[in-house]
Amino acid sequence: MILGEDPSHVVYSWKGYLKGRMKERLMDLTQVSLIILAGGKSLRMGTNKAHLSWDAMRFIDVLAEKGKQLGFGEIILSGYEGTIDGCRTVPDLLSNRGPLGGIYTSLLKSSFANGMVVPVDCPGIPLATMAALLELHMAKQGEITLLKHGRRLEPLIGVYRTDFHKKIYPVIQFGAAPVFRALDKGHITTCLMDEETVGILNLNTKDAYIKWMAEREAKRLRLKESE
Repeated sequence: MILGEDPSHVVYSWKGYLKGRMKERLMDLTQVSLIILAGGKSLRMGTNKAHLSWDAMRFIDVLAEKGKQLGFGEIILSGYEGTIDGCRTVPDLLSNRGPLGGIYTSLLKSSFANGMVVPVDCPGIPLATMAALLELHMAKQGEITLLKHGRRLEPLIGVYRTDFHKKIYPVIQFGAAPVFRALDKGHITTCLMDEETVGILNLNTKDAYIKWMAEREAKRLRLKESE
């Protein structure tokens, strides 16, 4: 059930955000978890998405670094087979349950009342977009706050109250299920996002990644020529 949406929250919610630097933070995120979903089989990509390159860094390292910049109280690597300094790896309690299984386990294991969920294949999510989601969620004190573009919800990019794991469990108790089947049991607030943000989310196929790499290289060359 969608309770409402507030397009004003797509604007930058972190004052002084300029060229990758935070000058002034409006929120204290020390009581919020960042949950990076990194346990997928990457079948469509053909290789581990977590280790693909984004500006000379691995996808998962980029997201972990963003979590540290924003000051989350903990960073959970859901289903990741590895370790990163300053992060906590959490294996799925229920195997072969897809992303919903990762969300369930991470919400259950979170140390705090709220957790922001981000899939490992969207390292380009802007810090300002993450902040806008968090600000809206805290302001509304809702159960779930998700990004939305057009009529499409992004169920894997949002802020969840961690006790929502209780509603997820019956959905995946006996097998995998689509994320939306669990969302049907929740109260959802939506946060509209701009087209630029839409274009860099979910690099979850090989074709999408190759296209993005080509576009980035073309942009780099244009900037070099203009110098």
